[in-house]
Amino acid sequence: MESTEDSTVLTQVWFSSGAFQPQEGEEELTNPGRFGKNLADWIRQGLEQRGIPVEEPSPEDWGWLLSLSAESVPFTLGIGNEGDAEDRWSVWVEPQVGIFWRKKKAHAVRKTEVELRGVIQELLDSNQDVTDVEWLRPTPG
Repeated sequence: MESTEDSTVLTQVWFSSGAFQPQEGEEELTNPGRFGKNLADWIRQGLEQRGIPVEEPSPEDWGWLLSLSAESVPFTLGIGNEGDAEDRWSVWVEPQVGIFWRKKKAHAVRKTEVELRGVIQELLDSNQDVTDVEWLRPTPG
């Protein structure tokens, strides 16, 4: 696990799993070939079981968004599939704070990123259908 002193926390994970098949009509809420509602529901349930309140998943054109607050820091989790694949997934953790707040509370943001990454890894480890887990640095966007 990364130290909270690392300059960049690995906050995006790619993995394979056939356990989160698309829901019927899901593409009508996102875009053709964009899935992740079952994965978003599963992650939400796992976070809530660990005492982290999470809002209902929201559809986006690229997949699904979970909003939460951990340690008083607002975050979103982006959840989606790779291309049109129904068994290759990505989840990324992103703080929802402004530049001033991020600089002023950098340690709290970094600490919470590391903790959320740990929880997501625990969830992935708990599912025997999850394979090929790879954490990456966030892509500039």
